Amino acid sequence: MTDALFDLDLKPDPQLHACTGPECAWCAWRDGPLAKAAGMARTNQDPEWSDRADRWLNELYVGVIVCADDLIEACGLPVGSPNQVGARFSRWAKAGRIREHGYKRAERRQSHARRLITWQVVS
Repeated sequence: MTDALFDLDLKPDPQLHACTGPECAWCAWRDGPLAKAAGMARTNQDPEWSDRADRWLNELYVGVIVCADDLIEACGLPVGSPNQVGARFSRWAKAGRIREHGYKRAERRQSHARRLITWQVVS
């Protein structure tokens, strides 16, 4: 905490939380759209990898089905947080470049056969 006149830290005080329903600022900051946007911003730690991933997607044909394992195989893991992989798919989906198709088991050994979303390239 600083001694500044106006503290720019916009996080609500959890001790003062009294939920006001769907528009509750605390809930939105903690686990709503604001939290998602902040988390995605923090995962952009390797811009070079992000550029490679975007080029990889641009080379795919419309209708191709892909998953995180395919991206990692083509571009490797990003430096910093591996959460950048999921964040990249989320950005593409939000931009309308891909859409959810289904699920499959991860093939990479490190993934322990977890369930992955498959995506269909739409543009």
